[in-house]
Amino acid sequence: MQFNEGIQERVDEICANIIDRFNKMYPTNPGINVEQVFGKKFCKLITRDKDGSGGSVLCFITADGDVYKPASWKAPAKHVRFRLLDDKSYEEALRRAEYSGGWLYMR
Repeated sequence: MQFNEGIQERVDEICANIIDRFNKMYPTNPGINVEQVFGKKFCKLITRDKDGSGGSVLCFITADGDVYKPASWKAPAKHVRFRLLDDKSYEEALRRAEYSGGWLYMR
């Protein structure tokens, strides 16, 4: 699976936003990386420490730009949380995105 160019740019912006927010919240911490791991149906965003240790699934994203909260390391939860092709939904995701995943809970 691969993203089209428009979705890839939006995913990259969300990843950069998550890293920036983490660095502002914890300025003395060495920081985090956000990896994009592509599978057959989903891209999994994984946060890791700068040294590559640790790791947790931040979210799952489909080729259509649907963002899901993780249910486990291997599977997403049932309901779409954000749609990256919808400008309003994307702006909300970008505004709320942070490293701990709280932005993915349904309201």
